[in-house]
Amino acid sequence: MISLHIALRYLFSRKGHNVINLISAVAGTGIAVGVAALVLILSVYNGFDRIVEDNMGELAPDFLIAPSEGKYFVPDSIAEVIAANPEVADITGVLEENVAISYGSRQSAAVARGVDSGAGDDECLVGAGLASRNNINPALLSPINIWYPRKDAAVLPLSPEEALGNVRVFPSGILPAGSASEAGLIILPLATMERLLGRSGEVSALYVNLNPGTNPRRFSRRLSEVLGDGFLVLGRKEQNRALYRMMRGEKAAIALILFFLVLVVALNIYGSLTMLTIEKRDDIFALEACGASKATIRNIFLYNGLAVSMLGMIVGLAVGLALALLQMHTGLAKMPGTFSTEAYPVVIKFTDIVLAAAGALLAGLTVSSAAARGAAKRS
Repeated sequence: MISLHIALRYLFSRKGHNVINLISAVAGTGIAVGVAALVLILSVYNGFDRIVEDNMGELAPDFLIAPSEGKYFVPDSIAEVIAANPEVADITGVLEENVAISYGSRQSAAVARGVDSGAGDDECLVGAGLASRNNINPALLSPINIWYPRKDAAVLPLSPEEALGNVRVFPSGILPAGSASEAGLIILPLATMERLLGRSGEVSALYVNLNPGTNPRRFSRRLSEVLGDGFLVLGRKEQNRALYRMMRGEKAAIALILFFLVLVVALNIYGSLTMLTIEKRDDIFALEACGASKATIRNIFLYNGLAVSMLGMIVGLAVGLALALLQMHTGLAKMPGTFSTEAYPVVIKFTDIVLAAAGALLAGLTVSSAAARGAAKRS
C-alpha cells in the first residue's frame, strides 16, 4: 500500500522542523507511559482481588443453597439429592440469625451461625472484629450471653426479657481477620443454635463444597435445574455481590481515568500531523498531480498517527509487563503499614493487556482520524 509506505517514510525520516519530531516523540512516550501504568495498576488491583477472595474463602462455601422465600427449611430430601452428586465433596446445614450478645459490661449485635462442628455445646468461635469491639478474650473464661426473641413469645410490659431466648457459651478461639461479613460472626454448635431459636431440624442454608476440578458454572446450572425456583444457588461471588460489585467498579474507574489520560496525551499526535501536513505540502501537490485521491492523502496521515500510537502501545505493554513481573517475583515495592502481605500483590490477566492495547489504539485512531480528515481538506 502506497499510503502506508509513505506514512512510514514520513515517520522515520528527518523533518525540516525538529519540533515535529519532538511532538511525535512526546505523544508516543505519553502513550507508552499511560499503557504501562494501566497494565501495572490493573495487575495490582487483580492482586488485591485475589487476597480478598482468599480471605473470603476461609469460611465461605463454594455454593450456598437458600430458600427463595422464607428463612428456614427442612433440608433432609434436598440434602440427599445434592449429596448424591459425585462432584460434591461435603454438604453442611447451617442455622444463621442476627442476635444480640453481652460480654461483661459490653453489648453488641452479631451474626450467630450454628454449624455441626462437633464442639461442646457451651463453646463458640468469635470473629476478630467482634472480639476486638467487645474485648473478648478466650483466656479469661468469661461467658458470652446470646439473646434472641423466643418463637411465638408474648412481650410482657413488666418483664420484657421473658420474651427473649438466651444461651451462654464460652469463647474457645478467635477467627482470623477476613472479610467484612466474618468480622461480626460468632460460630456456635448447631444444637445450641437450635435451642436459642426454638427450631429443631430446620436450617437457614446448606453449605456445599465441591471436589477439585469441578466446573462451578456447570454445577450451578445443573443444581438450579434440579432444585427449581424454590431455592437459590449462590456461588462465592453471588454470596458477596456488593463486595465484588464495588471491586469491579473501582477497577473500571481507574481504567477509565487512565484511558482519558492516554487520550489527552494522544492529542499531541494531532499537532504533529497538522505541522507535518504543512511541511509536506509540496509532496501532497506532487502526489495529487500523479493522480492520488483525497482518500490516499488522508490515509497517509492516518497511518502515520496510528504508527506513533502502535509504537507507544508496544513499548508501554513491554514496560508494564516487565514491571509487573518484576514486582511479582521480587516484591520490590513494599506496602506501608501492617497487612497480610508485605509487598504489593500482582496478578497479570490477558484481558487487562487487551484492554490497555485497545485503549491506546482507540485513542490514537480517534485523534489520527480527525487530523487526517483535516489534511485531506487542506489538500
